[in-house]
Amino acid sequence: MTRIPTPCPTCGRIRHLRPRDAKRTRQCRRCHLKEIAPLGFQAAADKYGRQFFIQKARDWRLAHPSSLERQVENVLSEIPSITWEREYAVDCGDGQKWFVDFLVCAHGQRFALEVQGQWVHTRPAAPQKVKIRAAFLRGCFDELIFLEETQIQSPDFADDLRQLLRCDSIHSSPNEKRNDHEPICLRSLPCPI
Repeated sequence: MTRIPTPCPTCGRIRHLRPRDAKRTRQCRRCHLKEIAPLGFQAAADKYGRQFFIQKARDWRLAHPSSLERQVENVLSEIPSITWEREYAVDCGDGQKWFVDFLVCAHGQRFALEVQGQWVHTRPAAPQKVKIRAAFLRGCFDELIFLEETQIQSPDFADDLRQLLRCDSIHSSPNEKRNDHEPICLRSLPCPI
């Protein structure tokens, strides 16, 4: 069977197609799907509502945690006397929801843990999004804690997180101020036991 090299007019990728397929097709599959995906999203959003997709995304993240989330999950599952939930929904009003990676309830306090992987949070718009999100979420929980990838991968992470969640107070003094998007460094926390 002969195949004809056919370039995609959008991306220029060469595909080797049968003669009858070369006459019929315009774009490669990737470019075609990229073009029609927003139309499919809009049609389904009109039919089922945006919350349908938000719930589907949450379900997917619950079924496919990142490697960093799995590490945090393993540590949390070993800590007695706490309860926790992954992908906890926070209602922002107007039907909008944000999700925190982990909600941990310990000693009458609600901690929101956000896992910060290096790749995702080095993208250009990430710092501004984190700052806006953090400003809102700080009002919803007793403490919002950012866990950096380097902290999670350190050998002392399990002990540091256990110690942090046993604390009555995160800050050394109630008047201490912290930048809204600056992560808490677990090793520097004063945590009396």
